[in-house]
Amino acid sequence: MAKKLTAAKVCLVCNVRLSRNSKYTKQYCDEHKRIMDQLRGMRQPCRKVQCKNPAHEDGYCDGCRPFAADVVPMREDWLNGEGLIKSNNPKCPYYGSVIEKGTYRSKAANETIEQIYNALNG
Repeated sequence: MAKKLTAAKVCLVCNVRLSRNSKYTKQYCDEHKRIMDQLRGMRQPCRKVQCKNPAHEDGYCDGCRPFAADVVPMREDWLNGEGLIKSNNPKCPYYGSVIEKGTYRSKAANETIEQIYNALNG
């Protein structure tokens, strides 16, 4: 499991040198700290399919992070309203239509898969 560094000497996003005069360790410059706080406040889910953990500012929870510990690509598209739960309407990968609630496929794709399954196991 990859985790972010807790004692970074530079901002994890822009590589600006951080001051060491506070009693807490910092990972971001003041500008990126403000953006990170906004993104964490939105509490979007992890980008991995079926993972229900809340995401950090890069879009992934700690267990699903595919990046190195010193890389944080902030999901600033969330601040523009893109990629959010309410605006994320994925299409069926097989038919391109609206997916059925509780699955990742459309109703027609689920029926076709069920017919194939019944034919093979019937």
